[in-house]
Amino acid sequence: MIWCVADLTRSPFRDHAFNIMMNVLSPSNYEEFRRLLVPGGMLVKVIPGPEYLQEFRRFLYDPSSPKQAEAVEETAVLFARHFPGMKQQRIRYEAELSQLHLEAMLKMTPLSWHAPEERTQLLLAGPSLTVTFDFTILWGEHLNA
Repeated sequence: MIWCVADLTRSPFRDHAFNIMMNVLSPSNYEEFRRLLVPGGMLVKVIPGPEYLQEFRRFLYDPSSPKQAEAVEETAVLFARHFPGMKQQRIRYEAELSQLHLEAMLKMTPLSWHAPEERTQLLLAGPSLTVTFDFTILWGEHLNA
């Protein structure tokens, strides 16, 4: 098993090097996935679900911004185009984050990168916040050699 964080557009691995690849909360390069997977190999992609970090979205941005559910559907359609026979499962849970963990989570997510500083500070002012974690897991088999 190898865990790797790398630029998927310039992968350092040889063709057909992997039986399974996992892409978590990051952009995709389906041509590169197919190049790297052995025929019959499996791609697992984790994408944010429609309620992923909805508390951050509501607090930091205009609630009338584009819907996350549409982005999930678009990603699933694109995935299925490259990996026919795709399957999917949704996992959703809530967790109460202390101020320390809330601050770390907020720094980690791109949702905070362009948020107004005053809104970010208000969000961090409380002792804790219950946050929704919502993921859609897509997986499919590489059918072409």
